Amino acid sequence: GYTVLTLSKIAKSYPDKEVYKDLDLEITKGQKLCLVGPNGAGKSTLLKMIAGVLPFDSGTRKLGHQVNLGYFSQTRLDVLNPTRTVFEELMSAAQGSIPQAQARTLLGVFNFRGDDVFKPVRVLSGGEKSRLILAKLLINPPNFICLDEPTTHLDIDGVEALTGCFKNYAGTLCFISHDLFFVKEIANHVVEVNPGQIKHFHGGLEYYLEKKTGIEADLQNKASAAKAAMAQAQKDQNKGGNNSLPPHLRQAQEQHNQALRRLEEIKKELKALEKEQKDLETESYVKSRFMSDAFGRDPQMIKEYGIRLKEVQRRQREITVILDKLQEEKERINK
Repeated sequence: GYTVLTLSKIAKSYPDKEVYKDLDLEITKGQKLCLVGPNGAGKSTLLKMIAGVLPFDSGTRKLGHQVNLGYFSQTRLDVLNPTRTVFEELMSAAQGSIPQAQARTLLGVFNFRGDDVFKPVRVLSGGEKSRLILAKLLINPPNFICLDEPTTHLDIDGVEALTGCFKNYAGTLCFISHDLFFVKEIANHVVEVNPGQIKHFHGGLEYYLEKKTGIEADLQNKASAAKAAMAQAQKDQNKGGNNSLPPHLRQAQEQHNQALRRLEEIKKELKALEKEQKDLETESYVKSRFMSDAFGRDPQMIKEYGIRLKEVQRRQREITVILDKLQEEKERINK
């Protein structure tokens, strides 16, 4: 069906905090929906309620017709059978529909190579278990998947491979991720989560950032337009012996002050990012030279430098995206 999941009139509270009241959400077929927002706003709570692993106080949750849901979280590691090997655990999810060579290839994507595939699940680290759970999800994927920070325990190659998997995934996806590359490549719908409320943006990460910047710019323009009137009102009231501003002008003053504060924040962010970018360029150059003249050097160091070089290059791409958005926001505020 078209509707994959609906939440209606959901209320959820913890002993010291009300998180949601009368929350409504509909997820539709083909959406790859990213939940964004500040820490503590309720993203993980919402994702868990969507996945059906967290009870709510009131309201209704309804899965669509023939929807099969899979959920990944770094904290749910007990879904693995400790008596199996890595390969056996993966094949248990394949249900005999996948050739063994293809299963080995998928395990390689998640950094299980060679004899690693025969490790007992019980000896795996937390990160290895997380990677195995992701592999199990993808070997026989359900048509609706919920993911909570899926890239945390992956190296650069793993992130790029996972991104490729979900770009080609034909089902519906709802996820939380702080990995800008992953979000940018995957999301086609963004839900901004703020305390007690959500807002939909019908596009990917770039669309969301453009809309957010536009909303903030509109507020700053309104504040600037009110500035002259506010100054005149202040003069008029001073003449009359009354120094207090009417409420709508006080609000405009606060919006103007917020714009100035945000401008200072942007300047600091730009300065820090530009320094990081310069440092990364230097590190990238040094490591590239090392890699090109690596004959006779320590193989382990070469491997570590290669991994770090990929991390540096990816961070450079992320910084370029952030810098562009900050510059646009800065220009709008300065107008």
